[in-house]
Amino acid sequence: MIYLFIGEDSLSKDIQLKKIKQEYLGKGTEQFNLDVLYAKEIILKTLQETLLRLPANNPKRIVVIKDAEYLKEDSKEFLLKYAKSPYKQVVLVLDI
Repeated sequence: MIYLFIGEDSLSKDIQLKKIKQEYLGKGTEQFNLDVLYAKEIILKTLQETLLRLPANNPKRIVVIKDAEYLKEDSKEFLLKYAKSPYKQVVLVLDI
């Protein structure tokens, strides 16, 4: 599952992210199954490792990429390929 948040309305984005967390994360599993990454700091290897990590005591993990428009070109290309067949255990949220 991939979500795309577009725009400058941070409050609405936070509300939607909270709903996604409630839907996919069990109580007490957020610290193990939620990764928030910032595009300017991401290297391709980190992105790949984060998406491959298995969930702990929960069927799903959530990976949030903030400021996704600033991803490096290799990471953008990887995500385009990833979007064609995303991992079933990962909920990816791209915040632009």
